[in-house]
Amino acid sequence: MDVIGRRIPITAGLVVGSCMLVAMTCAQVVYPWLLICLCVLAVSGSPAENAPLVNDYVQPKSYGLVLMYTAFMQYLGTTVATSVTIGFQRFYSINLIFRVYAGMIFVFSILVAIGISDNLKKTTQDTEKLPLKKVLKQCLDACL
Repeated sequence: MDVIGRRIPITAGLVVGSCMLVAMTCAQVVYPWLLICLCVLAVSGSPAENAPLVNDYVQPKSYGLVLMYTAFMQYLGTTVATSVTIGFQRFYSINLIFRVYAGMIFVFSILVAIGISDNLKKTTQDTEKLPLKKVLKQCLDACL
């Protein structure tokens, strides 16, 4: 990820994951198509899970707290998604539910593509060397 940045692998992984959720609903047999979709889905999540975004966006003294919040939100998200899926099965087909989830992941991938900066480390290293007043002045000059 250090060679091509973080934006491309994370966005590509999320887009592939959303496509695999749709492909899972189209699989007619479990072997081999559903298993292939599940394997690709598992691999597509790796860039998002293993990207060192915490190092980019968080101060070193808060790493532990942020990682704890991240783990908690993952468990909470899994629990809520499972509960919601089971509840929605009464009213909608499982294929529709998976396709809605795929659409949500696709929209999220677009937001990630917009929100993640590949040049963040260079920018923060350059600004840490400068006094705060000079940094603020440069920001105002750039905006105006």
